[in-house]
Amino acid sequence: MLGTFLLWFGWYGFNAGGSISIDADLALPVMSSAVVNSTLAGAAGSITALFTNLIIQERLTGEPTYRLSSAMNGSLAGLAA
Repeated sequence: MLGTFLLWFGWYGFNAGGSISIDADLALPVMSSAVVNSTLAGAAGSITALFTNLIIQERLTGEPTYRLSSAMNGSLAGLAA
């Protein structure tokens, strides 16, 4: 779990850091857009993977269980997409 949070934090530097070489007037809007998009992509991937795994496990075992590892993998998939 700690590794996922470290990678997510590093993604902000990677995505927002790419706007440093842009014109000074456009740097702030592009940087803020990159940070917001990174946050929403990671969160959406995490929630989607968590509930997809919940539905699959409930269908297979009859008992719904939440797996945090699925949410962490989903957040990384959302960040990479």
